[in-house]
Amino acid sequence: MMRRLLSSSKYIMILPALSNVMAVLVLMIYSTIQTFVAVIGLLQRSFTDGLSKSVVFDAAINFLEIADIVLLATVILVIGLGLYELFISQLNLPGWLLIRNLDDLKDKLISTVVAVISILFLGAVVNNIPNLLPFGASVALVIVALAIFTNWVPSWKKKSQQ
Repeated sequence: MMRRLLSSSKYIMILPALSNVMAVLVLMIYSTIQTFVAVIGLLQRSFTDGLSKSVVFDAAINFLEIADIVLLATVILVIGLGLYELFISQLNLPGWLLIRNLDDLKDKLISTVVAVISILFLGAVVNNIPNLLPFGASVALVIVALAIFTNWVPSWKKKSQQ
């Protein structure tokens, strides 16, 4: 009885997996709407102001912000699919998205987080934020820490287990 109850408790992970997929759906719909709004705004401004450098620059910033939303949605999707694959059942996913253990999920998550952080930094550069150097240094520090975590921590674990 207890064994069956504990064994079936893995299905609790359906809730976060499905909620992540629903969140991704909402973010993708939002980013699609924002893309249409940005394109329409670009067309309107190009007819009234001409296709000036500032119009194109503003459109590029809008599209970078939309790309950031899509990348965040990708992170959430990877987490949702990874939870489902780890706890419930295997899915028919492309090879690059297969998740066999928590380390696979961690690696995929970290690589998408690095992409999101890079887009955030690019947005900061484009928006010409003040104190860009400390922001860039902190971004670089986070990426270096993640690289160390993904590349050297597993080898330290293997050495300590031997």
